[in-house]
Amino acid sequence: MNWHLNKPLLLLAPCLLFSGLQANAQCYAHADPVEDSLSASHVLRIKITAIETITSATGNISTEYTFQTVKAFQGEADGGVIVMDGGDNGVLTKMVSNFKKLEKRQYYVYLKELSEGRYELIKTHANKVINGAKQDGLVDKILNRAKCKDHNHCQHDHSGSEEEIALSLEQETEQSQKSDLGAVVPSGVTQSKVSDSGFLETRTGIPTRFVASDGDRALTYSIDAEYTPSGFSRQEAIDAVHDVVTIWASETNLKFQYLGEEELGKSSLTLGSAEGANGHIYIQLHDEYSALGSSTLGRGGAYMASYEGNGSGGTINGLEFDKRTFGYLSMNTDASTNQTLNGFKSVLSHELGHCLGLHHSSEDSKEKDSQLKGALMYYAVNSSTASPNLRDYDRGYINLAYPQGESIPYIGYTYGNVITTSTKSPVGNTFPLVISGADDGGESLITVSSSSGASATVDTVARTITLVPTGYWSTNVLADEDVQSGSAWGRYRYKISNGTHVSGVGGFIVTGYYEDATAGDGISSDWASSYGISEFPDADPDGDGFTNRQEFNRGTDPSVANPPIQATLDVDGEFAQFTPVGLAETLILEASNDLTNWDSLYSIGTPDTVITTLPVNNYKFFRVRSN
Repeated sequence: MNWHLNKPLLLLAPCLLFSGLQANAQCYAHADPVEDSLSASHVLRIKITAIETITSATGNISTEYTFQTVKAFQGEADGGVIVMDGGDNGVLTKMVSNFKKLEKRQYYVYLKELSEGRYELIKTHANKVINGAKQDGLVDKILNRAKCKDHNHCQHDHSGSEEEIALSLEQETEQSQKSDLGAVVPSGVTQSKVSDSGFLETRTGIPTRFVASDGDRALTYSIDAEYTPSGFSRQEAIDAVHDVVTIWASETNLKFQYLGEEELGKSSLTLGSAEGANGHIYIQLHDEYSALGSSTLGRGGAYMASYEGNGSGGTINGLEFDKRTFGYLSMNTDASTNQTLNGFKSVLSHELGHCLGLHHSSEDSKEKDSQLKGALMYYAVNSSTASPNLRDYDRGYINLAYPQGESIPYIGYTYGNVITTSTKSPVGNTFPLVISGADDGGESLITVSSSSGASATVDTVARTITLVPTGYWSTNVLADEDVQSGSAWGRYRYKISNGTHVSGVGGFIVTGYYEDATAGDGISSDWASSYGISEFPDADPDGDGFTNRQEFNRGTDPSVANPPIQATLDVDGEFAQFTPVGLAETLILEASNDLTNWDSLYSIGTPDTVITTLPVNNYKFFRVRSN
């Protein structure tokens, strides 16, 4: 990926189609069986017999549904495989707005053949079989109406209006497709007809949100502007993205920082889980890699961490979320709606809403509720009256996840090694704990899970965790790549509550045990001997300005000069950027008004680059130090 860094700014976005008859922009069209049966190669009643999640070498997730045909209404097929972008591999979830979760049961499906025996759903048509005899008759009527439209002649069956026939198959299964999640509906807002929670949900029915924005931190985004719509200039297209991001930031507690232009070299829709940075949005202003259909204006989605359990995204306003990791979207530069700045912004803003977690308000082309139909997140946007601004529906639901004017507490993960002695002396190791967006001591600690091997004590005021070994272990330390893949010797998981909102899951990860012959000096004798240095904690044999104790805590080589602390402070832009050099290092942002008394504002204990905001109105000086 090629980066072109520019001055920081603000952003975010998922999927849209174009209907010439209605001049609508859509993520995917309303489930209109009459229209869509004309473009379907197969209309079948099937039984799903197997479900397989495929994860590519880069981490891209797709799902394959193997089926047997129960009855063929249009096209011949004994069986086959339905291929769908997205899914859940047990560790991560990839969700796009047009993903359809199927079960091992019978469905009516409208399919387009991709290759022999492999199909895709047309506009997510998949209706559960509840009353086979009745629904078979409805499908026959739908296909008959389609033939009437196609050939402009046939005898009307007088069994109901075309609208009633087209929608009745969906209405037959409307209640069966609701999730089991109890709805939390914003005051004065009509509930979404697509999702109980109003959000894109995991396979277990949990809505999702970014926690990378909690604790007064910033989500980041980049723009792939290798190609842009021809209706306006390249710079106008980039500026349009910033304008849309500013709209969403002004309606929520979200902050965004622009990291510059980035040519992805592939469709953003095919980015794998291993290719995205945490808390980052990849905005691709083109579909050069043909991942979108010709009638689709744009599409986007996100990866979600399904391995941390329910509530990994926090509990905000009483609604429990799972955690989104990074988002992505692509735009169709050839679509006529995207050739005007207003249309382009409207599509971007709609997609940004998906990327942040919102689902559609409704996918009914005949929607009668004015609030649902008038929402930015309505599945169709009229190109003549399009606007990128949020409406009451959008504003109500997005503030369930990112409440305007409120700070969401955040507790991150700190990584470190515990020192043990052969005499089983209970010497504790104290580490900085990542807590932000909460008043010191004003929050309560919620234990999610704890490991054996050490007792853990958390001080929410000092923002530290102290681990006291309960036994003796010989030196055994995991490699960074093993830790990053999920291995650990112990995990201490917590949440923080400020009385209104509960953070996502964080805590301490034990990456190894070090034996120490001199208890209490803060470094391990095994570690010192492995580098050929004496066990003097305050010595600096490589002359890089870091003592042996600091090198041990940072996880760096004490015999070779290491780079200084990786941090950038942009006081004018009100942002701080952290880049720890290793898993063991924790960087701490501090502020002062007199260069003598320093307040700890924020700490980060993972090897990811993290961006947070600076309270410039309250302090004159800032610094970053390592633990």
